[in-house]
Amino acid sequence: MFCRAVNGLLLLVVPLLTSAESAYAKEPLKETACFFMLGTGDGDAEPVRVPDLHVLNPRADQPKFVVELEGGAVLESVICRRSRPEFSLKDGRVLSAGFSFYVTSGDSENKSEIILTLERTEVGHRVRHIDGRKLTKKEERALILVIDALNVEQSRIKSEDESGES
Repeated sequence: MFCRAVNGLLLLVVPLLTSAESAYAKEPLKETACFFMLGTGDGDAEPVRVPDLHVLNPRADQPKFVVELEGGAVLESVICRRSRPEFSLKDGRVLSAGFSFYVTSGDSENKSEIILTLERTEVGHRVRHIDGRKLTKKEERALILVIDALNVEQSRIKSEDESGES
């Protein structure tokens, strides 16, 4: 609560957000671990933790998502564990490189875990709910904002490519 006197009037300002909403809005999205789903091309894949992989906060010298594998290993997809079931504009780098991208959040023991995948189609991006609890309205709104921004970026790139072909 905030009180202030202005021109002889006492103003009282009460924060409208609940403490949970306020904490949610202020807490930055965090990535705690990322994995490659590695296979040999036969459909079987296993998760391999990649400690140096930071999709959410990539190194400045890596503007593109590039993976070099040895020994016949095939990268099937990328999975990152995050503080919230949320995607970022930077996740588009994984899709642009041709890989599936998943986010997992929450805890399976208390039934709060959720698994989502971000996909790119010809007409735009979409999020699919793979497993776990239902999204809250706030989480849905956050996902819609990211999808809209990714679609704008995809349209911009497509326009640049088409104008360069003329």
